[in-house]
Amino acid sequence: MVQQLDETVFTAPVGAYFEGTFEIFNSAASVSTVTGTVNSSTAPVTTTIGPVPPGNTIANTVQNPTSFVIQMPSGTSGTYSLTLYKRILA
Repeated sequence: MVQQLDETVFTAPVGAYFEGTFEIFNSAASVSTVTGTVNSSTAPVTTTIGPVPPGNTIANTVQNPTSFVIQMPSGTSGTYSLTLYKRILA
């Protein structure tokens, strides 16, 4: 049985960001798929990124993101990126 690790890579208070783009790249050397979960303060409350097969990249844009967790089995590697958008009032 492959051990699963859940890694929280981003958290923010409700209302801190109005939108975010979340991307996962799973290395071609990985032995399994990787999945991400983005939580939001508005519907849909949970958005799944993936499953991302080895050698692929998947991204998704989410409104009002509050956290990003990556579920990765042992034997996987890769990278992730996030682009967050915040309103600034002058």
